[in-house]
Amino acid sequence: MARLIRTIAMLFVFAAAFTSCGKSMMEEVYQTLPTGNKPIGFYQVGDSLADVFFDDETIVENQPHIMGVSAEDTIKVGGTEAFRALEELYKVAADTLAFAYNHNTINKVYVKGLTMEYKHSDGKVYTLPCLSEVTVSGVHSSKEEVASPYYELSETEYTLTVDGLDVASATQVFVVEEGYVPPTLERVEWSYSHKAFRRAATVNDDIITVVCDNVANFADIYSDGSRKNIEEISYTVSNEFTFTAPVIEVEDINTVV
Repeated sequence: MARLIRTIAMLFVFAAAFTSCGKSMMEEVYQTLPTGNKPIGFYQVGDSLADVFFDDETIVENQPHIMGVSAEDTIKVGGTEAFRALEELYKVAADTLAFAYNHNTINKVYVKGLTMEYKHSDGKVYTLPCLSEVTVSGVHSSKEEVASPYYELSETEYTLTVDGLDVASATQVFVVEEGYVPPTLERVEWSYSHKAFRRAATVNDDIITVVCDNVANFADIYSDGSRKNIEEISYTVSNEFTFTAPVIEVEDINTVV
């Protein structure tokens, strides 16, 4: 019964998305949906487990997948006014969320696990979207305040919620200090890593092109050692190889490895 309810719920989600996106979006989604016992998405059922949903309405339960949320290093400014949020601390989850505060401050919150790498029994690895409702909410509170010279310490507790279940949290610390001189930007730190080569390759004029997926990480490093504007960006690289080989004749192409 629970599986049937979940199936019906997902169909309603798809129907709502198609209604809001329009006909062209519907056609595009239908063209990209796999058919024939292929995974099309996942439901997060805890902080580290997910159920994978297939297009034939079957479900593979309790697959390892971690979802989490993180905030920035302590945000410290000069002034005589306490920190306060300038907007509702509640948003639908995305890889990076920005919340506006006073003191001309934008606080960034980072969510991981909104997509899932799933290896199917057919040997292929699928990148699946999350079919659960995922939100991030925050509660801001003052922890300490001194009138003169002015000092205030406050925190926002951000919570990652999946289908009504709180699965992760992160604390953002704010400090206001009268006479404080902000640190200066010293450098931009970056690194990159290789994730995986794509299985399919192309051959054209003796050039083999193999595409791989990579991730680049960026952060601004300040004179006080803090890290801000942290970003993770996915990108692809096309690797080209020149290939020459003598003519080879075989009776059965399936015997060639």
